[in-house]
Amino acid sequence: MPAQSPISVIGLARTGDGVLHVAWQRELSSGGALMHTPIGVGGSLGSSTTIVSGWSAVGDAALVAEPGGGLRVFFSGIHSTTAGDPLFGLNTATAPASGAQWTLTPASIATADFAYARPPAVALATDGTPLESWYSGSTVVVHRGLNPATPDSEYPLPQASSIQPNLAIDPQSKRMYVAWCDFGPSAGTWVAEVNTSTGAPAGPPHKLPGSTTAFQGQEHSTCNLSSSAGRTQIAARPGGGVYVAGAAGYPTQTTVVVWRLNPDGSAGAPITVASSSLQHSHVALAAGPDGRLWVAWSEEGGGAAPRIVGRRSDLNGSTFPDELRVAPPAATAQVNQLDLAAQADVADLLARVTSSSNSVGLWHTQLAPTGVAPVPGASVVAATAAGTVLVRRPGSNQFLQLSGAQQLPVGSEIDTTKGRIHLTSGAGAGKTQTADFYQGRFVVGQAKGSPLTTLRLSGKLSCGKTRNASGAGANPVKVRRLWGNGKGQFRTVGQFASATVRGTIWVIQDSCAGTLVRVSQGRVDFFDNVRKRHFLLGAGQSHFAARR
Repeated sequence: MPAQSPISVIGLARTGDGVLHVAWQRELSSGGALMHTPIGVGGSLGSSTTIVSGWSAVGDAALVAEPGGGLRVFFSGIHSTTAGDPLFGLNTATAPASGAQWTLTPASIATADFAYARPPAVALATDGTPLESWYSGSTVVVHRGLNPATPDSEYPLPQASSIQPNLAIDPQSKRMYVAWCDFGPSAGTWVAEVNTSTGAPAGPPHKLPGSTTAFQGQEHSTCNLSSSAGRTQIAARPGGGVYVAGAAGYPTQTTVVVWRLNPDGSAGAPITVASSSLQHSHVALAAGPDGRLWVAWSEEGGGAAPRIVGRRSDLNGSTFPDELRVAPPAATAQVNQLDLAAQADVADLLARVTSSSNSVGLWHTQLAPTGVAPVPGASVVAATAAGTVLVRRPGSNQFLQLSGAQQLPVGSEIDTTKGRIHLTSGAGAGKTQTADFYQGRFVVGQAKGSPLTTLRLSGKLSCGKTRNASGAGANPVKVRRLWGNGKGQFRTVGQFASATVRGTIWVIQDSCAGTLVRVSQGRVDFFDNVRKRHFLLGAGQSHFAARR
């Protein structure tokens, strides 16, 4: 989606129709603005609308879907520098479920404790009353309702340096919790129960075990080094239970962990989700409607480009067997922030990334577990890695947007001209093979008993009356191509030649004059269908099979 700096803490809320709504900052020539963008169930981006614009300063946002079906956004900000301007603090606006038109409440709903400049977090009590939280000078506060006269309730710690509060309510017990990070003498991740009738603490705060790491004789907080989205990651499962996620280890955060809260807000030993020598940052947590937990984080180190990895839990939220993996956009130099919003079989991921040219963007994709298995000779598993991917199954004349990781029968036609796909096929003996494909349209095939997976270009070529190449599609082109990146037995097939992978990055391109294969990395076995000859191509090499 559009991305002018500064994009910072965003707001996410899903309405009853499955649409995910995003509230995000945008800097315009007229001043600070807060924008709204809907994302469809399948991952398609809708048109952005303006919530407010022309402000002296627009801060971070939180978004909730109200019981009546509408949307309400909360954001810090300063409308103007005019003395007496009533919009100086925590502000709110409402919209119907579509988010098409926003109505601003004409005065801030909270003005004390630095409300004008802090990232807010919001959760709804069982009666629909919002409770908002942010941090003041050094202490977390909670405000109940929309009345600025209601006092803020403090959640103090000894010699506190508290930041990044977040709220969640257990749908079964109806108990609400605030979780936050402290990096001072009271270092660690803390949780306290909230009295939803007043906003005040319902009990003492509890430090989560394992949220600090001993290093050179001191206990060091890791939440301020590994948290994402400017908020401590806390989520409530629909079947009951509230969870907090973070990273552990110092000076390198080598482990991703999840705590399940006890009724009083305390927790036992955390569940280890992942552990390696790499840096684990920007941990994000979400709960799906089926009760599964989704965790995602960025990994850096080892000289490799940053990548986004995650796990999905079982239905009880106790183990995390399903792996999630996605590459950030090309030319990403740094992942700065992650947010998750889960559906039943897929999670929407929003990442704030910095490119190699130092531009900042807000990027969206969908994560799906890789646990769906292909059936050799009968089906493959496909998952969208980026952009929009369309699929037409055998016997259908309609292309549908790919959502989640899906098992597709061989003979399916896949359109990646505006996206990128992870394709997994059976390799025999219970093993699988995976490669990415993009910027093309193809039919996938695999013969029974053979691991070789073919991808035959299917976009229609416009070659005139005498040189018209076969292929489905209503919009003929003069060139059709397909990029591949991966290892395994994959073969891309053009009209006059084919390319069989040996672990590489390559492109095959058809034109009315012939078929070109070019290798960027690794090796490819090129077969010229016209001359019936094989050529072994290495990195930087290409070959053209001309039609006769």
